[in-house]
Amino acid sequence: MAHYRRVADARPDHPQVWHHMGVAAEDLGQHRAAAELSERALALQPDLLAALINLGRARTSLGELHAGLAAYRRALALAPETAGILASMAPLALRLGRLDMAQLLYRRALLLEPAAGEVWGALGELLRHRRRLAEAERCLRRGLAIRDDHLPAALALGAVLLARGRANEALPLFRQVADRAPQSAEALAGLAACHAARGQPEAAVETFSAALALKPDMIDARVGLADALRLTGRAQAAEVEARRAAGEAPGSARALNALAASLQGLGRRKEAIDLYLRSIALQPAFADARANLGAALLTEGRLGEAERHLQTALRLQPSSSSAWNNLGK
Repeated sequence: MAHYRRVADARPDHPQVWHHMGVAAEDLGQHRAAAELSERALALQPDLLAALINLGRARTSLGELHAGLAAYRRALALAPETAGILASMAPLALRLGRLDMAQLLYRRALLLEPAAGEVWGALGELLRHRRRLAEAERCLRRGLAIRDDHLPAALALGAVLLARGRANEALPLFRQVADRAPQSAEALAGLAACHAARGQPEAAVETFSAALALKPDMIDARVGLADALRLTGRAQAAEVEARRAAGEAPGSARALNALAASLQGLGRRKEAIDLYLRSIALQPAFADARANLGAALLTEGRLGEAERHLQTALRLQPSSSSAWNNLGK
C-alpha cells in the first residue's frame, strides 16, 4: 500500500494506481476505503472494469446491496459475457429478495462457464429454498462432480435428500462434512436429523446437543432436539427445549408445533391444540402440524374437526404415517 501511495502522490491522475490501492484496501478488510479508492479510479477512467468489480465487492461488504448491484451492473455492461460478474450479482439479488433474478443470473453464469462447481452449488441451494427439490438435487450433484470438496454443496445436498425422505443417502454426506469440518454445527444437525428420520432418537438427542453446543441459535436443531427428547419419553425436557425455540423464533411454525407436541405428551391437550392452530396459521401447508392437531382433536372427541385436518395432512403429505394411523381410528 505504501508503494502505491508514493506512486499516487507522484501521479494522482493515474487510475490504475487508485484501483490497486482499492484492491489492497478491500483485501485488508478496509471496505470503506476500498470503495472510496475505487470511486476515485473510476472518476479518472469510468470504464475501468476491474475497479467497477472491486467497487461492487466493497459496497457488498459494507452491506450497501443496491450500490453493490449497481456497480456490478455497470461492469456487466462493459463485459456482458463475464460469468464471474453474473455470479457475483446473484447473491446480492438473493439478499434483496429478488429470487427469480438471482436464479436467472446463476443460470446465465453457468451457460458461460459450465465447469463452475461453486455456482452449480449456489443455484442448487437457491432451488432447495424454493422447494424445487428434484432440480436442486441435480444441480448440487453436478457441482459436487466438478468439485467434491465443496462442503456447502454437500450440506445442501444432504438437506435435499432428507427433505425427499432419503435419510440413508443423506447420512454419509453429513458425515463427510463433519469429518472434514468437525466444528460444523450444520453437519452435526444434519446427522442428527438423519438419526431422527431413521428412528434413532437417542442418537439424535446426542448429536443435536453437540450441534447446539457449537451454535446455540440454530432453531431447527433445537426443535429437532425437542422432538427427539419427546420420542425418548423425556417430555418435560422436550418442553424446555421447544419453549426456548419458540421464544427465540416466535414466527417459527416448527417451534410452535414442537412445543404443542411436548405439551400434548404431558397431557395438556387444550394448550397443545391452541399451539397447533397457531402453527398452522403461520404455515397452512404444514402437514405435520395438521396431523398432530388431528390426533389431539381425536382425543378430545372432536371427530369432524379431526378428520378434516387429518385429510388435509394427507393431501399435503400422502406418506404421513401419523395421519393414516389416526384417520383409521
